[in-house]
Amino acid sequence: MSGRLQVFQGPFEALEDAFSARVEELRPGPGGPPLLVVAPSRVLADRLERLLAVEKGLPLLGVHFHTFHSLAAAIVEDGGFPPGALIQDSLFHDAVVDQVLDRTSALGVAKELRPRALACAVRASLRDLIDAGVDPRQVAENFGDELMKDGEERARLNALLVLVAAYEARLAELGVMPPSALVKRAAALAPVSAWLAGFREVLYYGFYDLTGLQADAFEAVTSARPARLYFPYRQGRPAFRFAGEFRELKLSGRPAADLDRPGAPGTALGPALDALFDPAAPPAPVPEGRLAVVSASGARDEAWAAAKEALRLARAGTPLSEIAVVARVLEPYRAALAEAFAEEELPLDLSAGEPVLRRPFAKAALDLLTLRRRDFPARAVADLAASPYFVSARPARAALWR
Repeated sequence: MSGRLQVFQGPFEALEDAFSARVEELRPGPGGPPLLVVAPSRVLADRLERLLAVEKGLPLLGVHFHTFHSLAAAIVEDGGFPPGALIQDSLFHDAVVDQVLDRTSALGVAKELRPRALACAVRASLRDLIDAGVDPRQVAENFGDELMKDGEERARLNALLVLVAAYEARLAELGVMPPSALVKRAAALAPVSAWLAGFREVLYYGFYDLTGLQADAFEAVTSARPARLYFPYRQGRPAFRFAGEFRELKLSGRPAADLDRPGAPGTALGPALDALFDPAAPPAPVPEGRLAVVSASGARDEAWAAAKEALRLARAGTPLSEIAVVARVLEPYRAALAEAFAEEELPLDLSAGEPVLRRPFAKAALDLLTLRRRDFPARAVADLAASPYFVSARPARAALWR
């Protein structure tokens, strides 16, 4: 890793404090060099914006928030893209993979026996190999048949490597750049990017895994500009083992400022966090009031209990925007939650959105598109004939068909 990168590790609560303190310290103002904040997802970037602006009361003028993808796009937009279209549409690339499968017998599956979903599954495997930075020619030259001892596994890998080369060759014939080209181009441009050079510092936050191409871009950016990484990791804590492999492989040998706070008094679990997923650790008590278990009978009663608790918290002074209702699956609770919260006159933002097939028009469209595949079931045909979405529908006549 670059010598211009500083690493800070600890639980998210400590990372948020250190990150906010750094932004406040640098305080990009009018006319001054801006700051660049990079998060692994738009959701986390939004969280950081709220943390700084709402919770810490800091002005965000001059602070630019990006995800890995949007950062790559910004660098490439500034530096220019090589000739060729960049098409991200998955259906297009599935069609390209289908053409490649027609041209090669690498998988040994005859066209007439090929499942419809095979192209999508193969494309996912090809994307993983390409994102990892695998070059089929280099694998063949450097490893030959030594990479895998098992003959069957080696044959499968070789088939995928043949498909990767054929897929990239077909895209080149069509004048289309592979989806990975954006990140590759950004990594190449980062050291000379005038746009990137305009930032005083780059603050990476919250990621614990990268593909091979993303790691190359990360290295290029942190080599070009002073950078800090706020890394979610606690040494020796089983609850943070998910980040351990990345710490050992990608950050090995780099000193890290440890922001660990044993006991973590600011978290919901408190000292229980120290023993999480550690069977040898004695059970730690959860602070009073931090966790309560309520038994309920069915989805309606669970929704009712959640609404009552939200009302209690709101009356105690908790802002409604700080109250979240989380379910493993939202669908069984959607109607019950809407009813329970409306009864308590509490706003409820079901941000997950309603499934599209709950809409009658979408259901009719799906029925129409799948009639032939399902051998024209009588009830579906009658429902479509009587549907108000058809101008010529005659419900009375369709009823006779039943």
